[in-house]
Amino acid sequence: MALLHESGVKTLDQWYSDFVETDWRYVQHYYQHGVIPDWNDCRARECAIIEPMSIPPITLRQVAVRFAF
Repeated sequence: MALLHESGVKTLDQWYSDFVETDWRYVQHYYQHGVIPDWNDCRARECAIIEPMSIPPITLRQVAVRFAF
């Protein structure tokens, strides 16, 4: 949510909150029951708005590069 707001997008808060809740219900059902649920059974509407969290700074560091071939 913070990234959307920092990018100037401030009109999709409800859509994003509903999307996150829908996604959570979908994944939760799959892991609890072992079957892929119908998307419409998981669809959430008018969820509580997610509060934006601050985005932590990125710290660059060297990594060893390995190839898989």
